[in-house]
Amino acid sequence: RSSAFTTSTVARTRPTSHRMVSTSTSSEESKQVSKTTPIAKYPVIRGTTTDSREIIATGAGRQHLTAVRLSHILFATEELAQTSLLKLKSSAIPFEELAKQISNCAETRDDGGQIGWISVLGDNNEHLDLIFPKAAREKTVQITTKPGDIIFVESTRGFHLVQVVDCML
Repeated sequence: RSSAFTTSTVARTRPTSHRMVSTSTSSEESKQVSKTTPIAKYPVIRGTTTDSREIIATGAGRQHLTAVRLSHILFATEELAQTSLLKLKSSAIPFEELAKQISNCAETRDDGGQIGWISVLGDNNEHLDLIFPKAAREKTVQITTKPGDIIFVESTRGFHLVQVVDCML
């Protein structure tokens, strides 16, 4: 009798989600559990969560943006740049691979077109003037973008396809 009493006490103290009972109520509960969405990954304000890519994409976080990491491909003609942009958008070839194959920028070609971090706040980017002229940098930074976006920009060097690799808020 004492073992039967112990077993029934244990069964009653278990949560209902761990019990192997196949009733209509438990299957409805399991459907509700499977339909819940996971919590967002990126905390913004203490106690709340949101996806930082949404903030960047909507432009709401623009005032907090401090730097962007860019890669680029330099072209001599606009036609070639536009054709390559279509190939990149259709995912026919990765950005880095295309940069290594056909970029006219000797400084970044071997690195897959990586320019690096560009400050949004000030003119701390003079070292990039030969690679990516100031007017093109300013145009790139002014456009609301998110990581993964590819932008077409014209400069004194030619035509650039610029990929936003990362953003620093």
